[in-house]
Amino acid sequence: MSQRGDQRAAPALPEVADAQPCDARLLSLVRNCPSLPSLPTVAMEVLEMTRKGKFNMRDLAAVVSKDPALAAKILQAANSSLYGLPQAVASLRAAVVLLGERTIKTLAISFSLTGVLSRYGPRGFDRMAYWRRSLYAATAAQEVAAAAGNVPVEGCFLAALLMDIGMLALEAVLGANYADVVRRAATHAGLAAVETREFGVSHADASGVLAEKWNFPPTLAVAMSHHHQPRNVADRRLRTYAEIAALAGRCADVFVGGRPAESIAEIRAACTETLRMSPIACDAMLVEVGRRTMDLAPIFAIPMDGQTTYEVLLRQAQLDRGTPDPVPGAHEPAA
Repeated sequence: MSQRGDQRAAPALPEVADAQPCDARLLSLVRNCPSLPSLPTVAMEVLEMTRKGKFNMRDLAAVVSKDPALAAKILQAANSSLYGLPQAVASLRAAVVLLGERTIKTLAISFSLTGVLSRYGPRGFDRMAYWRRSLYAATAAQEVAAAAGNVPVEGCFLAALLMDIGMLALEAVLGANYADVVRRAATHAGLAAVETREFGVSHADASGVLAEKWNFPPTLAVAMSHHHQPRNVADRRLRTYAEIAALAGRCADVFVGGRPAESIAEIRAACTETLRMSPIACDAMLVEVGRRTMDLAPIFAIPMDGQTTYEVLLRQAQLDRGTPDPVPGAHEPAA
């Protein structure tokens, strides 16, 4: 995955060993777990309508309007700095026309699922930290996809937002045992390996099961199920989605991982290798990821108390390393 379709190799990311087969019984429990919420009706209708491709924008607006709360959030998003539309959007139909089919589908599924899942179930691990990381990853996926230049940014946003949803599913099935594994994992990048060692299944496997259950398209389902092991995807086009999701997760770790110096060094190296992006350009991208995430968080009702900007994290990384730059080539991005 790189700019202009270059076929350079993906970055070295922690991956789950292929030798360990998935626990089919546990995945079956995830698939049939009665306490997990279903994909909301309106989101299912939007997904089915856009999959068939036989609709007009009026039809799409009519389906979304069945859920007033969802319609209000889409209007709020349309009027946010995220899309930078030149005029205020006063109606749902106008929002649908101006934002387009792909964006409306992404927003409908994103708002619907995060709404029901944020109210769902046990809370054995830090749920707010989970949603913050998911949102940072989603906005990062858009930026990475735009830099790669060969995939739709909307689909990458949704894949990254939902790629860790298997964590919620595994907690629903395994309870406190799973929450304990999450707490013991040193980093999110290493979580899948710990899960597989303990349970024979990773949260990425569980995410893939839910994507299949909800009849998500392959570009979304494969990214969700392989974001910790993108190299295992044979199809090059689908592998690109998984690589973007993996890289987006690394971007998110800069903001929530608690190891800014290490995370910044890792994401710069990965961006240089996969996108031929300089450290300066990588810094600029992360500044934008932080800004856009903070803009989106209120719409998703995700509290961002205590979160800080990339510029502050970079200065912290410099102090932690005791050097002017956390890695060679660093610079202080403009505010």
